[in-house]
Amino acid sequence: MLLIPLGFTVDADIQTPALWLAALAWIGVIALAGMAALQFRRVRPGFWFLAGLVLLLPSSSIFPATDLAADRRMYLPMIGFAACAGLLLSKARPIYLAVVLILLAGISIARTVTWRSEESLWTDAVAKSPAKIRPRIQLARAVEADRALLILEQAKAIAPDDARIPSEEGRIFLSLGRPAEALPEFGRALALSPHSVEAMNNRGVALLALDQKEAARADFERALAIDPCQFDARLNLLRLGVSKSAPPECRYSAEQSAVLRGN
Repeated sequence: MLLIPLGFTVDADIQTPALWLAALAWIGVIALAGMAALQFRRVRPGFWFLAGLVLLLPSSSIFPATDLAADRRMYLPMIGFAACAGLLLSKARPIYLAVVLILLAGISIARTVTWRSEESLWTDAVAKSPAKIRPRIQLARAVEADRALLILEQAKAIAPDDARIPSEEGRIFLSLGRPAEALPEFGRALALSPHSVEAMNNRGVALLALDQKEAARADFERALAIDPCQFDARLNLLRLGVSKSAPPECRYSAEQSAVLRGN
């Protein structure tokens, strides 16, 4: 991010070669930290590099992160790294710095354009991580329904056993007022993930939309049997006129509690 700000994506596809590169990068960071520690009394950039590294370590590890786009991890470390870079570049000729500035400005503009909408952001992510399912699901949520279903069919070809894909297809069919098509998708999601309370609740919603109230109630109650604090299933039961007391360990938000109380 600091030295070569290229190839960014909101959802990177981490493969084994990339993990090896990450390991080499950490070895490089440790080596630089050692050099800075030996020289920091005489070389002020070394002190600031160590300061940036200290601020970076609490939010970093050698393991892949769930959300690789958490750029906020660099906010505090940049205090040290930017001071280090400034001191190292203080003797550079202005013409060279101008070229770097123009290049970095161009990269910043390009990334800003990518982030201008959810559709452009996740389209970029799909292009850079074509084997990942999450970017395709997020892109499907950002586009019109017909295109979303096509994107999800492509995702299904990549990962036919991923329960998230039929769940998302079912959600789209429900939003289109087509519960009869949503029901088998939610059923497929539940078959792939039998203990998913979300899948059980979703199938119940589709059954309720088809006026199969008893079957819907059974799904909502099964969901609560697995997770007694599942808000959606509890709310859907209330809509069927079935009131069940929530266990004391459930921690609903003030808004959720008000909805459950009927306020």
